[in-house]
Amino acid sequence: MNLARLLPAVLILLAASQHAQAELGRSAPPSQATPALSTNYRLKLAAKSGDKALGEISLLTCAPVIDASGFLDKPADETLPATTLTLRGKIEEQEGGALLMTYTFGVSTPEVSRTVLPPLKRPEPDAKAADAKPEPRASVSSFISYRDHFSTGALRMKPGSTYELVTMAGVVYSLTLSPEPQK
Repeated sequence: MNLARLLPAVLILLAASQHAQAELGRSAPPSQATPALSTNYRLKLAAKSGDKALGEISLLTCAPVIDASGFLDKPADETLPATTLTLRGKIEEQEGGALLMTYTFGVSTPEVSRTVLPPLKRPEPDAKAADAKPEPRASVSSFISYRDHFSTGALRMKPGSTYELVTMAGVVYSLTLSPEPQK
């Protein structure tokens, strides 16, 4: 079996499988019958490592059901995919102006693995033929997989305050839910 021919087929099947799983995991948009919140809120989900901002997802909504997904800033090596963040949840306004948010938070980080395949040896009938053809070279195959991390919970929030939702591998993912001024 030729690995060089098998690898592209495996990559295509894995990509199709991940796409199908992503499509199945998406939830339907909120129903028009869902009552709206009393005001528009700006939801910000930010990632930071030390003092370095890694990216942010911002969403403006008055719907109590949210479903936001997006990627952090692209890596310096643009051939690599970016980390994807997902936040799904429900916002409830409480007495006294507090907010209760139940949520599922997810991070999908790409991992690249490389495989070096040794060159195939050609039979050499005589020395003249060997001099005429360049030596075969090793080939490098890259494979990108994703490692998914999820957490669920509930959070009582004061509008406008920032909360450190999750910390993983030195990256702090924070959430802010602020009322948006009416224009």
